[in-house]
Amino acid sequence: PAGDIESHQAVPSKRLRIEPEPFCIAIRPAFGYCGAADVQSNTIHSMCGVHERRQKIAMQKKIHPLIAPSLGTERTLTSFHYGPEGGQKVYVQSSLHADELPGMLVAWELRRKLAALEAAGKLKAEFVVVPVPNPIGLNQHVLGQLIGRFETNTATNFNRNFYNFAALISPRIEGRLTGDADANLRAVRQAMREALDAQTPRTELESQRLALQRLSFDADI
Repeated sequence: PAGDIESHQAVPSKRLRIEPEPFCIAIRPAFGYCGAADVQSNTIHSMCGVHERRQKIAMQKKIHPLIAPSLGTERTLTSFHYGPEGGQKVYVQSSLHADELPGMLVAWELRRKLAALEAAGKLKAEFVVVPVPNPIGLNQHVLGQLIGRFETNTATNFNRNFYNFAALISPRIEGRLTGDADANLRAVRQAMREALDAQTPRTELESQRLALQRLSFDADI
């Protein structure tokens, strides 16, 4: 069965459900939580005797739950991960304005091509594809019309008001920079990760923005 990996912090957008294809990993010892799972390397670090397990997994589908807008409802964001991790990363998302449908069609076609290339061992970088980055907007209909550009609750444009990295990381990054460009890149990305981890979204829309930025902030393309 697919494994549930859940952060101990009360931030819903940090929860992931991993559904690798064609294999799955299960992370839930019968005697309760006793370790940590490294999703990026498919490694389980345990304090209960089993220290590490690695397995090559093909395309992974990761489910990112959003904050529920009301009782009895929940939406999720889905990302598809292809190719080897740990090197270069390419991030592709489409149709943040959910009524702009052609991009979603192109992204789903891209998934098929990436799956074929991965099966042939031709992918040299990690590709993360989010064909439907705005499930909130995709579900908004008024009198039969899809309203995918603005959130109907706040009239906010879905393509605005993401977390401002310049403001978030400026106070913490200056002292880490050196004359080494590669080291600076790592330092900036680490500061971005820390800044995102420190955020606590309050609404479904804020949790969607945060989930997208967590998926994309460290991409090379």
